[in-house]
Amino acid sequence: MIYINYEQLISSLKKTLKNFYIICSEEYLFIQDSIDNIRNTAKLEGFKEHSTFFIEKNTDWNIILSLCNTFSLFSHKKTLTLIFHKNNLNSLLYEKINQLIKMIHQKLILILCCNKIIKFKKNNILFKSIINKNCIYVNCLIPEYKYLPQLVNKIAYNMKLSLEKEACQLLCYCYEGNLLELKQVLELLTIIYPYGKLTYSCIKTIINDSSYFTSYNLINAILKGNSYRAYHILKKLEQENVDPLILLRNIQKELILLLTFKRQLSYTSLKSLFDEQKIWQRHRFLLKIASQRISLDQLQYIFMLLTKIELNIKKNITNFIWLELQSLSVLICKNNYKKDFYSCFLT
Repeated sequence: MIYINYEQLISSLKKTLKNFYIICSEEYLFIQDSIDNIRNTAKLEGFKEHSTFFIEKNTDWNIILSLCNTFSLFSHKKTLTLIFHKNNLNSLLYEKINQLIKMIHQKLILILCCNKIIKFKKNNILFKSIINKNCIYVNCLIPEYKYLPQLVNKIAYNMKLSLEKEACQLLCYCYEGNLLELKQVLELLTIIYPYGKLTYSCIKTIINDSSYFTSYNLINAILKGNSYRAYHILKKLEQENVDPLILLRNIQKELILLLTFKRQLSYTSLKSLFDEQKIWQRHRFLLKIASQRISLDQLQYIFMLLTKIELNIKKNITNFIWLELQSLSVLICKNNYKKDFYSCFLT
């Protein structure tokens, strides 16, 4: 199995077209673009039929398996794309996919797509089959927010559009986590403004705030100390009716981890603590800067407010719960510790 990222796919296709691809990303734009690139290359090599199935619990696998079975001298070359949600990943699905993998032939390209990064273990039922089929695994990681303007400008450039800095920032703000809709908006803008130069005022008149966030985006923002971004994410999560108790639990988990690190730093290195807790590499940087910014005294007040919010939720006193979550995020993002400042949130 060969691992590549989203940017490397086109160059890989220029070298050789494989019969088996796995595409994983939480961003549907990357999945769709990867499928299009593979199919376009396949068309040049005589693959005329293209079938797509969205895998659900009631999917008729007999139809899918029959498409793979039709291998003869006179059959058309075809691509078969299966798109499945991370919640549908189970042993039955693995078994069916394993059947498909064994049926791959010269006139069939199998493309498996999932909105979750799949980690294959050596004892996994699919691992041995994938290894034997010379599979290409396309890992489409969502870029960090600081790299998002670069990606947006690249998408615009491919559509022969030019974005002013302020226009690009507005698009990033409104469509973070929803790049597929961003692309659709840019396609609309190519019709409205065919000359290609887009300003802030041009874009503001037609866009909506369609950004999409999860609790992990909120945690990343508050650990990094970005209170403005944390506020924006909280407002979107509130609009989407996300359960505040789930948010609180996720924040609590990170704070407990941070408290553990702070208490043990005097006699253990941060790297050893990260290794012990099996913290993944991208998250280590965020925890490191948070541990440098937040003192033990600050953590004491933060946990007191967190406890107060949790009690209010359990007592069903939720009129100001989102305001309290905003206060909590401000406390965690705060750079300079002042006792009076923290005490005012607990009254």
